[in-house]
Amino acid sequence: MWVDFFVDGNQKLPLTVFVAESLEYYKLHISQLSPFGMIRIRNIEHTFHALGIELTVENFRRFYQLTVNTGFFSFGQRYGSPKLMTPPKGITKWKTRFFYVKATAVVARMTFSKCERDDLSGKH
Repeated sequence: MWVDFFVDGNQKLPLTVFVAESLEYYKLHISQLSPFGMIRIRNIEHTFHALGIELTVENFRRFYQLTVNTGFFSFGQRYGSPKLMTPPKGITKWKTRFFYVKATAVVARMTFSKCERDDLSGKH
């Protein structure tokens, strides 16, 4: 069914150049990112665009750091950085609707990261 949805239905993943660059930097596949992580990436995109700030992974890292919880990656506010958004509280039970995407369905180069402390150091 998912193949039909993406291929025959011509549906696309919410994958912008910046999302792909961010995931590549952190060595994450899109299916490893929680909805909250994606919300933070896309929020930075819109905020930076509106303010005329250069959109780079380095600038993103000034506000957020990689976190992991229950096997999914996200981004938490970096200590001392200004708060850019309050995550929505209405996203509940997202794991029951979550599905994995095969690497071949994504045209950007992405790798899968292990949920280990070394992966959270930001030293890639």
